[in-house]
Amino acid sequence: MKIFKVIALLLGGVLPMWTQAQTWWVEFSDKPSAPVFLFQPERMLSLRALQRLERQGLSPNHLDVPVEKAYLEAVADRGYRIKGRSRWMNAALVESVGFPADLADLPFVRSIRPVQSLRVALAETRTTFDYGSANDQIRLLNGDFLHLEGFSGTGMTIAVLDAGFVGADVMMAFDSLRTEGRLLGTKNFADSSSTVFAVNGTHGTSVLSTMAGLMPGTFVGTAPRANYFLVNTEVLASESRAEEYNWLLGAEWADSAGADVINSSLGYTTFDDTATSYSYADMDGNTTVVTRAADWAASRGILVVASAGNEGNSSWQFLSAPSDGDSVLAVGATNLLGGYASFSSRGPSSDGRLKPNVAGPGAAIRYVLTNDQVTSGSGTSFSSPIVAGLAACAWQAHPSRSAWEVMKAIEQSGSRFANPNDSVGYGIPNFDMVNFFLSTDQVANLRYGPNPARDFLSVWSQADGVAEMIDVRGRLMLRWDLWQNLPSSVDVSDWPSGVYFLRFTTPSGTSAARLLVE
Repeated sequence: MKIFKVIALLLGGVLPMWTQAQTWWVEFSDKPSAPVFLFQPERMLSLRALQRLERQGLSPNHLDVPVEKAYLEAVADRGYRIKGRSRWMNAALVESVGFPADLADLPFVRSIRPVQSLRVALAETRTTFDYGSANDQIRLLNGDFLHLEGFSGTGMTIAVLDAGFVGADVMMAFDSLRTEGRLLGTKNFADSSSTVFAVNGTHGTSVLSTMAGLMPGTFVGTAPRANYFLVNTEVLASESRAEEYNWLLGAEWADSAGADVINSSLGYTTFDDTATSYSYADMDGNTTVVTRAADWAASRGILVVASAGNEGNSSWQFLSAPSDGDSVLAVGATNLLGGYASFSSRGPSSDGRLKPNVAGPGAAIRYVLTNDQVTSGSGTSFSSPIVAGLAACAWQAHPSRSAWEVMKAIEQSGSRFANPNDSVGYGIPNFDMVNFFLSTDQVANLRYGPNPARDFLSVWSQADGVAEMIDVRGRLMLRWDLWQNLPSSVDVSDWPSGVYFLRFTTPSGTSAARLLVE
């Protein structure tokens, strides 16, 4: 006899009854076709997605294998509508009036649990930009240095998981996005009957403008030359755990389509049905569906950037899912002078990890309305995409780096890296330094590059110490003091070509690196 586990909401020990269609999460036991797909990965992932994995030394694995087609057909044959499927969780969203008991008899079904109803919402070359009213928010992060070097997002792909994108299909701010073919696709997981441009408001449109907006002299976003996918996962008429499953499906779709970066200006804590609300204890990086989905996306080589939340002045106070993920770059908010914005959700995660990771401009920042007028607004909904766009630009400059390396470089560039706190994490990123960090090698507390060096060698340390350059014969070529977070440069233009050793000594120990002077 098959042992079958049903995870359900119990009211007084009785499985609740529904008289209207309810959505159920049906998990399957295995993926019998996995060997076939893993042998021919092009059958399950786009070329863009495969190239992203290859750049980071990753390989397609079991997470990438789609849900078994025969299993889905068996569910459909029993008269159930399949509303979505998740290859990462090997499951499907199935619509049914009442508990789908006959699915429990299928030998490949592992578990079934209810999901609150998914209600439809009725409800480059070197470039100098005139940023217009976006000037302060970009320069606070030194993003203009990236743009000046010609890195404005070209070739990078950002998936925006959000609410509606009403107006984005006609706004002048996105003219170049459309005419240059950089709007690669859209998907609506919250309302399968409508396009992303027709429902669920303009929150996604506003978020998109901070990255993709391009009206020189009026407003320029942080990644104005990047490619974009627009994914609607949010339902404005309600707040329920169903939206987490929408997010999961949206992230899987973005992954298979080849997105490099996901921006999520969404957060989940409490719901309309208070019995399903989370507590702070659930913000541990492993509990919520949306956080697990975000970490899975990161494991596939995607940089996931998420708003920390706007609960700093509320009774909740703390961060929201999925920003609690250990592989998620959680972004808090500051004002345009760099001070902490009090509404920004605080950390740490409930298991004690530093959160948010960093903070960006989110108070009184500028974005574009559907009538192409620029206005001001506040929220981590804006600080997250502003950072995400510049992260894409930095990654464009160093495509061989992994998403994890990009994330760590952003953290290390933070204004409070040596003294992080629970309000802004490592502080405000400096994307000029992010570019430097990604172009250098690292040992212990030291970064150095380029390697090989021709004219000069740049060195940056995370601690006070003494640096020494030694040739292959053991002769000391140069010794100098290094101060924490203060880069220095060594002229090697007249040094003999060959191998040298860079030794760095601090009170806690010594590290050494091998480098080449050409």
